Amino acid sequence: MNLNDFLNRTDLHKSTIKILKLIHEKTNKEIEFIYDSKLNVDAKVTVARSFMDRHIIFFGDVKKGTIDHLIAHECGHILRYYSVHTEKRMIPMTNNQSYQIALMDLERKNQTMLQRIPPEVKQKIIPFWISGFIQQLTNLPVDYYIETWLFNEYPELREFQVNSINVSYLRASQGLDPQIKKRVPDLLYKGSNAMNYAYFKKLDRVMDTDYCHIYRKFSDRKLGEKLFNLINDHDSGFESDITTINNWADELKVNKWFSWIPFDMNQESNI
Repeated sequence: MNLNDFLNRTDLHKSTIKILKLIHEKTNKEIEFIYDSKLNVDAKVTVARSFMDRHIIFFGDVKKGTIDHLIAHECGHILRYYSVHTEKRMIPMTNNQSYQIALMDLERKNQTMLQRIPPEVKQKIIPFWISGFIQQLTNLPVDYYIETWLFNEYPELREFQVNSINVSYLRASQGLDPQIKKRVPDLLYKGSNAMNYAYFKKLDRVMDTDYCHIYRKFSDRKLGEKLFNLINDHDSGFESDITTINNWADELKVNKWFSWIPFDMNQESNI
């Protein structure tokens, strides 16, 4: 559906509509909206490559109000990509070689645990673990800057923003469950929670929240602090996003799990 159809379907806040119109102004491209009841996240965006005439925002079953924040956040991703010239736009990419490196890293450090998983289950769950970890790594530093932008520039959307972030926070906090620690590789458990620790601690500083308190007993807070300190308070734009992500990858020792390719080479990646 196009923007008018989407607006007829949803009761968006006027500031959200303003952001959507800003996308057309800054990128000279339309936005297509696709509802997907089976979406495994609340919303995601396919940012238009230079040869495409529109961006695509996918959304699932979300509550009124939350949709405002989700749409505004996905627009933030679009604006960051289009804030730099085409030749500077890069996107993280995995291939069979990088997947094999990730697999070997996990097997080398968690051989006993992985051997307990049936082969048919392992074949499905390990790619899911690896792709999810890379997605978290390549998104959270960027998400912080987008949330800071929304909080400072659109205070009228803060209620929606807090409600939406509360949902993602509750999901993230479930990753601290000791039972999960027993069922996933140690590198993924520690790394994922350390990334969440850094992200929510940064948000606490901006939004005057107290998300990070739940990580007070997290055993690898030291790693979380290192990641926290690698996120600059000042937003230097898209190119610094790549630098921060690479620094996180180095600290987490997963810098060979993905590589950067020109944005226009990948036609299917969602953010």
